[in-house]
Amino acid sequence: MESFTELSKTFMKTIADYNSNTFLWQIVFYFIGVVVTGLLYNRPSERRKKTVKLYLAACYLWISVVFFARYGSAEFHKGITAVYFGLISLLFFIDSFIGKIELQRNKRYDKLVLVLFVLFLLYPIVGLLLGRRFPEISMWLMPCPLTVFTITLLTSFLSAKEKWIYILPLLWALPGLPKSFLFNIQEDLILGIAGVAGVVVLVLEHRNSNRNKSTT
Repeated sequence: MESFTELSKTFMKTIADYNSNTFLWQIVFYFIGVVVTGLLYNRPSERRKKTVKLYLAACYLWISVVFFARYGSAEFHKGITAVYFGLISLLFFIDSFIGKIELQRNKRYDKLVLVLFVLFLLYPIVGLLLGRRFPEISMWLMPCPLTVFTITLLTSFLSAKEKWIYILPLLWALPGLPKSFLFNIQEDLILGIAGVAGVVVLVLEHRNSNRNKSTT
C-alpha cells in the first residue's frame, strides 16, 4: 500500500504544478466550452457541431501535450497517456471535416445526461469537501473531468455512428472506480460512475438497434 500512497502524492503534485501554471488558460477553455456547448444544445447546426468537435480536439490535445507531456510523471506512463489523448484529439479534429460523427440529438437519456453534467460540475467541489485546497484539486480541464464531459455530451447525441468514438473515453473511465480507492482520489468515483453509465447506455442502444432490425 505504500507504493499507492507514494503514487497518490506524485499525482497530487502533478495536479498542483499543472493548476499553478495553467489556471488562466483553463478559464479561457471553460468560457469557450460553455458557449459552444450551449449553442449546440440550443440549435445543433452543422457549423455548431463542427465547432464542438474542434473544441474537443483542442481540449484533448491540451491534455496530451500540457497535462501529460509537460507536467505528467513517468510513474503514470505519461508517454502512453499523452499518445492516447492525442489520438482522441486527432480523431475529433479529422471528423470535424469528414463528419462521420453526426451528433444527432438523442433525448432518450436526458435525465442521465443531467445527472452526469451535475457530477462533472461537482468535480472541484468534491475535492474541496474532501479537504483539498487549490492548487491540489481536480479542475474541469483535466483528463478525468474531460472524459466525464465527453461521455455526457456524446450520450446526448448518440447514434449508431457515434458508438466507436463513445468507446474511447469509456476505456479511460471504467478504471475510475478502483483507481479512486487505490490512489485515495475519491472524486474520481465520478469518472467511474460515468463509465458504468456509458456502458449501460451502449447496451441499451445495442438492444434497441437489434429490436428495430427484427421489426423491419
